[in-house]
Amino acid sequence: MAKIRGKTGTLFRENSKSAPSKSVAQNSMKLPTKRDRRRNRRRIAFNPANTLQLLRLRNRHYNEQCVVIAPGPSLGMVDLSLIADHPNVIGVNGVYKIRNRLRYYFVSGPNFYLSNEKEISKVEAERTFLSSHIPFIRKPYRTYLKLHEKREYIIYRQQYFHANLLKSLFRGPTVILEIVLPTLIWMGFSEIILVGADYSLKNYKHFYPENEHKVIKLIGCEDEMTHAHQSFHFVKKFIEQNNNSPRIIDASPCSDLECFPKQTLESAVGTTYQRG
Repeated sequence: MAKIRGKTGTLFRENSKSAPSKSVAQNSMKLPTKRDRRRNRRRIAFNPANTLQLLRLRNRHYNEQCVVIAPGPSLGMVDLSLIADHPNVIGVNGVYKIRNRLRYYFVSGPNFYLSNEKEISKVEAERTFLSSHIPFIRKPYRTYLKLHEKREYIIYRQQYFHANLLKSLFRGPTVILEIVLPTLIWMGFSEIILVGADYSLKNYKHFYPENEHKVIKLIGCEDEMTHAHQSFHFVKKFIEQNNNSPRIIDASPCSDLECFPKQTLESAVGTTYQRG
């Protein structure tokens, strides 16, 4: 597998079967460069309003339960009416296609954000969290989180996890690993329920038709999911080693994750785990 470097420094991957089309390569040129990302991190670090927002969010939801909706295909098998009135429903990426009103909304990848910016701007959420890999735009309902420049936990042997939002967070390879779980732990939630977080190792898809998934892919889905599975073990290790950490429940019917206990959504939302 060869690597092709564009003028902006963005890396594409080319395999023996097919190379990126001209249109994909042209679109990829718009992605933030390393210099852009470094500039974004500085803007976040030296923006008092953004830092104040993070400090105010610290333990805001102590001993509360939240439900994270991810866009995996098993979402179509879940009765979302069970959480119609839940106060803490969190959405990531393309979840706005099925539920537009959320407590919090997260997006981390610049490829997904830039491809769906118009739709994302219409999401009705109390606060939207974005990574430093997304262009920094000052808006009162937006909070930005710094990501470390290194690509992934596995490749760079970052075999640990932290949830201090005042420091740079390690990259994913998925939004839930990158910014969702660190933020929810920072906010003090005692129980995090994952729905639609399938992380299928083969034939990875979403709950909506794939032709609606507007995104510029830089690495193969199978590689991304394999790295995600390995990285989730670092989250599990962090939880086991920290007594004040939340309990994470996997309520995704077809999830391939093996790190967290599995329950149905109905049984999971029935009770909330309380820390001592």
